[in-house]
This record gives sequence, structure tokens and C-alpha cells, in this order.
Amino acid sequence: MSRGQRKVAGLDLSLPLVLILSAAAALPLLGPYFVGSHDGILAVYRFFQFDRSIQDGILMPRWAPDLFFGYGYPFFNFYAPLSYYVAEVFHSAGLGFVGSISATFALGFVLSGIFMYLFVRDLAGRWAGLLAALAYVFAPYHLVNAHLRGDLAEFFAFVWFPAILWAA
Repeated sequence: MSRGQRKVAGLDLSLPLVLILSAAAALPLLGPYFVGSHDGILAVYRFFQFDRSIQDGILMPRWAPDLFFGYGYPFFNFYAPLSYYVAEVFHSAGLGFVGSISATFALGFVLSGIFMYLFVRDLAGRWAGLLAALAYVFAPYHLVNAHLRGDLAEFFAFVWFPAILWAA
């Protein structure tokens, strides 16, 4: 494909392709088994506690008041809360608790693909960026972390590796 065919009116068509294919990695999150992943249902419980604290006016929650049999637990002292802030944006937009967590995972796939594409595109060109983005998004550990383990904070951390490299 020639350079003129890949660009339409000066637009880079590789970036929307990365966006669509990265979003395809999140399609299994729409299924009912998501909450059956190792940490999937726990992420929903934790997000409920996080949202409750935000609704109570605590902008930097550190305590999950209903965990540990109602005695509370300092969960957010030990677990990275950034991904729960992202989920809170989706919840404020009208999604439920499970939908907000699923949307956060989906956003993580899309952002990690976009940032990897931008990083490698600047180094080696559009086709290399597209290939690197797809390899990063569909890497087995990346998929297992989202679909099997359900570890929200660790999964969302994978967004920042290519973002930091691209920014540097």
C-alpha cells in the first residue's frame, strides 16, 4: 500500500485501526464470566467501597468501611487507586459498578495500544507502530491480566510504560 493510500486528506489511518483492534481485545469483558476472574468480583466490591467514600466527600479514600466483616479495612493505603478514579468517571456517566470496571479495563486496552503505537511510530514508522501496538495489546500476559486475573491496578499500569517511553 502506498503512502497516499494510507493517508486520506492528511489523516493517519493507522491510529483508528489501532483503536478498533485494541478495543477488540476488550470484547470478552462484555461476557458474564468477567466477574468470575480471580479478582474481577473483588474489583467490583472495592470499587463500590471507593465510590461510597467519594460520595461521602472523601476525595482520597484510604479506608474501605464495609470490608473485613463491616469493621473496615485500609485497602486503599496498599492498593493503587488511580484505576478506581477512572472507573468513577464511568460510574458518574451512568454505568453500573460492573460496567464501570469493565469499561476501565477496555480503556486500558485502548490506551496501551495507542501509546505503544505513538512510541514506536516515532521510532520506526507507522507499520512498525501498528505491529508493536497489536503485539503489546494482545501479549499473553496482558490478556491474562485482564481476563483471567482481573487485577485492575496492575493491568492499568501497563498503559504507562509506553506512555512514559513516548513522552521521553
